[in-house]
This record gives sequence, C-alpha cells and structure tokens, in this order.
Amino acid sequence: MSVIAALDIVLTAIPLIPYGPSAGALVKPSEGILLGPWGGMLAALVGGIISSIIWPATAVLGLATWIPGVIGAFGAGMLLKGRWKAVLILFAAILIAFFLHPFGPGVFLYANWDKLVALCMIIPVSMLVRRRLGSRDSVKALAPIIGLVSLIATEMDGATGNLIFLLEAEPFFGLKKEMLPALFIPYTFLDPGTRVLIGIVCALVLTPVLVAAGRANLLKWPLT
Repeated sequence: MSVIAALDIVLTAIPLIPYGPSAGALVKPSEGILLGPWGGMLAALVGGIISSIIWPATAVLGLATWIPGVIGAFGAGMLLKGRWKAVLILFAAILIAFFLHPFGPGVFLYANWDKLVALCMIIPVSMLVRRRLGSRDSVKALAPIIGLVSLIATEMDGATGNLIFLLEAEPFFGLKKEMLPALFIPYTFLDPGTRVLIGIVCALVLTPVLVAAGRANLLKWPLT
C-alpha cells in the first residue's frame, strides 16, 4: 500500500489539464482494483493528504482535495467485488446533490453529462465483471474489465470533485451563480476525454501487472 500511495503522491504533482485531474488520477482506480475498496480508500486518503501538503498548488479544492480520489478508489474496489448497488447509490447521490444545489441546474449538463453516462454503465459493467473476472490469467479477457471499471471510478472521482467545487464556489471562492457556466463549459468535453484516457491507460498498463502478479502468486487482488 505504501508503494502505491507514494506513486500517488509523485504523480499528483503532474497536471493532466489545468484545474482538472492530475496524473495522480491514474492511480486512484488502480488503488481500488489492487487493494480493494477499503485498502484502496486508505491508500488514496494517505496519498491525497500528503500530496496536498507537499504540493499545495495541486490542492485546488483546499482541504477537501483528497475526497474525490478516495471515492474513486472505493468505487473501483466495490465494482470488482460485485457490490454494484452501493456504487450506483453513491454515484447517483453525488449527482443528485449537485443538481439540487442552488447553483447546480444551470451547469449540471456541462459538468456531469459524462458522469450520467458512467452511471448508466454500472450495471452492464458489473455483469461483465461477474462473467470475466475468473479469467485472471488472460490480458485479453481482463483488459476491458479493468478499463471500464477504471473509467467509472474516475468519473465518480470527477463527479465528487465537481460537487465539492460547487459547495465551495461561493463561500470559499466568492463566485456567483452566473459566473459558473464560463468555468464549466470549457471542460464539457476536455474532462471526459481525460477520464477516457485514464481508463485506457489503466487497461493497458495495470492489466499486464495484475495478470503477471496472479501467475506468479504474488498478489491476490483485490486485497480487501
């Protein structure tokens, strides 16, 4: 866990897009997949808090910057455990909370259209996990599972970050409702593209590692 948390801390210093996810977002789904929902949450918590202290410029949500990654790691671990109902309820609650915020309806689709797509993917992806997770020694069979689970997890991460930003917008940043569309619209497709890239990278990089670890009896994932 300490190795993954350390990698999380290092990658957080590398931005993927301005004011968007850092390269540390690549690690969050991996933490849940490797360590399970509880171990993944702990690794994401440690990595998120320490990286916010070491790299304060990356803490765009202030003291709450660590929360989205923890949610993403939890989602990935729970999906692999087959506990899709908890993931569905949590994801839906985050999106509903965003919409119900006084500032939410005007920017909901700009911020969360891709998160709605990811929400609808939870049940079919959970069915795919149940059918194919037994093929742990096949990169070809496992890669789609890892990629899709990582995509849903990083979208949960993004939805949580959007909600926290909305909650902080006026009291912490002094933003007004009419100012938010100009902030969200430029990311309408940029952020989803980054999330898809994260899913692809996890499928291509993490899958061979998982298969190799399984074949060598080094790691039975997810751990928790």
